[in-house]
Amino acid sequence: MLNKHLTKYVEVFVQSIVDQGIKEVVISPGSRSTPLALACEIHPLIRTWIHPDERSAAFFALGRSQGTSNAIGLICTSGTAASNYLPAITEAGLMHRKLLIMTTDRPFELTQIGAPQAIDQTYMYQNYVSQSVNFPVADGSVETLQGVQQKIYQTLSYMIDVSNGPVHYNIQFREPLMVDIDYLEERFKLNTAHENNTNENSTNKSKVMNSMQMTADSMLYLIDSIMKHDKVLFIVGSMMEDSLDNIIKLSNDFHIPLMADMLSHYRSISNSSNVQVFEYDSIFKSSIKEQVKPDLIVKFGRPQLSKSTNLWLKAQSCKQLLIQPSHQLADVFPNHFDQILYGQLSLNTSDLDGLYSIVLNANKGIEGKEVNKEIADKNNENRDIQHQFAEQLINLDHTITKLKEEFLANYSNDELNLLNKFLSTYLSERNLMTLTIGNSMPIRYLDLLTNAHTYKIYSNRGANGIDGIISTGLAIGMEEPSLLIVGDLTFYHDSNGLLMHKLYGSQTDIVLLNNNGGGIFHHLPQSKDERYFERLFGTPMDLDFEHYAKLYHFNYVLFETADDIKKYFTTSQSTSKLSVDLDNKIMDQNKQNKQNTLKGQYERTIFEIKTNRQHNTKMFKLLNEYISKGIEHVEF
Repeated sequence: MLNKHLTKYVEVFVQSIVDQGIKEVVISPGSRSTPLALACEIHPLIRTWIHPDERSAAFFALGRSQGTSNAIGLICTSGTAASNYLPAITEAGLMHRKLLIMTTDRPFELTQIGAPQAIDQTYMYQNYVSQSVNFPVADGSVETLQGVQQKIYQTLSYMIDVSNGPVHYNIQFREPLMVDIDYLEERFKLNTAHENNTNENSTNKSKVMNSMQMTADSMLYLIDSIMKHDKVLFIVGSMMEDSLDNIIKLSNDFHIPLMADMLSHYRSISNSSNVQVFEYDSIFKSSIKEQVKPDLIVKFGRPQLSKSTNLWLKAQSCKQLLIQPSHQLADVFPNHFDQILYGQLSLNTSDLDGLYSIVLNANKGIEGKEVNKEIADKNNENRDIQHQFAEQLINLDHTITKLKEEFLANYSNDELNLLNKFLSTYLSERNLMTLTIGNSMPIRYLDLLTNAHTYKIYSNRGANGIDGIISTGLAIGMEEPSLLIVGDLTFYHDSNGLLMHKLYGSQTDIVLLNNNGGGIFHHLPQSKDERYFERLFGTPMDLDFEHYAKLYHFNYVLFETADDIKKYFTTSQSTSKLSVDLDNKIMDQNKQNKQNTLKGQYERTIFEIKTNRQHNTKMFKLLNEYISKGIEHVEF
């Protein structure tokens, strides 16, 4: 039996989310979600992905949001299916990612009476979403349909433009759940021509967009602060991508050292500051940190990956400014800031130069040439001190890089050295576009090994958990060459995520760092007591990961020594092969999109690097000691 009221309801609902910019939806099949899943599958402008595991599906959606910078939809049935979304929503909320979570629900008369698959879903993600909307059942009324449209417009236009975190829709569906497929196909075809009309013509949108830009007064305050201090330091985290050009220009124009987090996308060689410092984690781990004394620190975006940097920031008594993308992003860790300015530095070069002139003229005063000369002399003096400060940091940076390279040149068969050997060879042979990194030790290794590069780096650093990294990484690498680096516990935790490669294909190779357990715990205090350590924290699993590769259609290669890596890359086996014409790589944003057109396109590989945890820990500590000792007598 077809439900006419429900058919019209999902038509309006799905067309409204498309009009507001939702063009991809990840669906986990279920009964209650049938009307919404069918409508999304039918709509010619929606690209659908199907994953039966809701936890992995949500992390896959998170990866698509990161990789494309678009808002991504999620659909699941009622009950515990919705509960399985929570880890990914937690991450998305803390990272302010654009996810539209659509949980379908039993109608209100079936809640709290013992009906199956009926739990309270209304505000189940309230701590991690920016907005929650509980949509009513379809009743055929014009008022309900208009209300649905308005609610979607109010919530999605703001989320998509401002990126203030996920939005949750809980939608009640009453049986019968079958909709008129023929009707939906015809209606969506008619609406396709008007794909962009709502977003492009919205007056409200322009207002929202303006709120994302830093005000002129804030920009003047920032520039004035820079000009009035002798030694300025920039520290850049993620979420400031739209400010990239202007932050780099400020760094270059005033010769301000720039310490950019690996996840900020500021380490790309094409965007690099002339005074970028890469080895700051090693600087702040050593005793020389006491000599690094800026009188103004400007911190942009989210907190740093580097713990030593955060501890150093917390200990500084100088003036500190924090620049955040919007008022919703209050990431003030690790300390109190003297001033918080909101918005992106979205200006063109001439506008920024104009602000320099305004500040200079304002500082000259009206007392005549003598005052002007004093101010000019002071500005020149400031510039000289700033220049010297920057050059000292750059020289120190180069020294640390050389020390690191000296240490790593002696390839012992520990995790860090083998990964370095693998990456140096892999990157020289592959056209890598994106790199996704698991938490715990992999991201710390990559922070050590990665200076200037040409690819974008991603990780789930909101909640910093190990869950869902495979799903996220595969999602990021669906359309361009990608590499995913994870530990064995992380791999096991999200092994279900590998299904998306088998179903859709991907352009993602995986590096599996297998030290048979939790390597990060060896760097924590509990490692000192060996009686309970291995069982509670080491957690060896003794898994044969080659079987995962076979199950999900990956090639498999095992490395245990540097010679293994060298031998592999000197053979023809290292080349990824195409099994279909490359033209098929470009997917139709239409019905063809839904037919697994990526399936079987690329042969991809799981590279397992197998090492000893205890040896890894020893070598990692030796490297940090080697660097600290090598710079302890450097004059700064």
